[in-house]
Amino acid sequence: MSFMPRPRKTPEQASIDNAKKFNALQRAALPLFMGAGLEAQLLEQGHVRDRAPDHQLRLQQELWDRLATHADHCRVVGEALRREMKAAAPETYRQDLLRLRYLRARFGSMRRPTYNCDFWRTALRKALSVEDFHAAERRADPTAAQRQADQAWVDAQLATHRKAREARSNIQPTLWQAATPQPTRNDHTM
Repeated sequence: MSFMPRPRKTPEQASIDNAKKFNALQRAALPLFMGAGLEAQLLEQGHVRDRAPDHQLRLQQELWDRLATHADHCRVVGEALRREMKAAAPETYRQDLLRLRYLRARFGSMRRPTYNCDFWRTALRKALSVEDFHAAERRADPTAAQRQADQAWVDAQLATHRKAREARSNIQPTLWQAATPQPTRNDHTM
């Protein structure tokens, strides 16, 4: 007896089957109501959700669209960060460029725009001071200003809560605690 593997489902068939399975599970959770003929009422009131047959296909297409948009954004920002790096730190730019070429040759995933953008952002962060890096990032990426403002707000909230907690505790640190340096979070350790 030979065993033949099942042929692979098409994405359309998989989406239809998953929708049927989801809908059956939704109805199986409420057997008394379904047996009493209240299915239409439950659907109306939102107690039972019905999934459209093309639900999975639509989700997958939305995901691919979002990934393509993100890749386009990273491609533009990565090129802008590369130019900023070339202008701000020409002495290390050539080494970083050679390093990126090596990584691209060795690891195929480094050709993706997202990794390229992250590489140049990291190289720029290592080469510049925090203030210069933030200014260069804002010039290269229009969304960076909002991201930096959000991070500054979170840091301010954390500092406020830390001070309030210390004031509430009103306990003097022991000699050992005072001598131990506490790790601090800054832009370079995120």
